[in-house]
Amino acid sequence: MKKIIISVVVFFVLIMGYIVAGPYITMNAIKSDIKNKNTEGLKENIDFPVLRENLKEQMTDIVMRKMQEDKELQNNPFSGLAVMMMPGIINNAIDLYVSPYGITRLSEGRKPIKDNNQTSSEIFENTKTSFESLSKFIIKVKNKEGSDISFILTRDIVTWKLTNIELPQE
Repeated sequence: MKKIIISVVVFFVLIMGYIVAGPYITMNAIKSDIKNKNTEGLKENIDFPVLRENLKEQMTDIVMRKMQEDKELQNNPFSGLAVMMMPGIINNAIDLYVSPYGITRLSEGRKPIKDNNQTSSEIFENTKTSFESLSKFIIKVKNKEGSDISFILTRDIVTWKLTNIELPQE
């Protein structure tokens, strides 16, 4: 009976250890996959459909809020046309953000806009990490403006995946 209790306790300790270590393992795997340009590895560690949907909702909210705050745009007769074109523009932006290149740039605290500036930071450099719950882990990276970009990993049973990136509300 004593062996069974010890076995159960060891099993739960190992599971909890994996749950705690899991997001760090995933973060390092994403870092390695980006450096090695391993898109197949990224697919294992990033839930691209969920990430796209989360970023789409976030960007739509940011753009619509800015449009409502802009008095000049509200009085513009072409603002309705801009609202109609917004889904296509946002989808194109999402394609840039949710790509190995875009995720690399964001993880370095930079915007995912192609430029000629070749200086590169380290991926996930100077991060703050925290568990929000047993199923949610947050990696915060400071951008050049000093705002946080939050990479959110969620757990599905025992595997961790990147499912959201919270952009600064600038």
